[in-house]
Amino acid sequence: MSAGRKILIVEDDEDFRETLVFALSSPQRSVTPVANASDFREKSTDNYDLAIVDINLPDDSGFAVVRHLRETSPTKIIILSGRDT
Repeated sequence: MSAGRKILIVEDDEDFRETLVFALSSPQRSVTPVANASDFREKSTDNYDLAIVDINLPDDSGFAVVRHLRETSPTKIIILSGRDT
């Protein structure tokens, strides 16, 4: 990624979220972690280059987050899921 990239992580598992932040953070990247869809809605006014979204969120479906991103921004999206189906 080039300088100034912004990454949003929407993940309810705190340990995994922190691991992603640690792995993806660098001087060239800004990583914003949120724990649920409500927190995402507060941050959704920012523009992100990439969003990593868990599908199983405690307060809403990650699909709703993805839908919102698709309708309002050119953000690239990676979907995370622990589902096996």
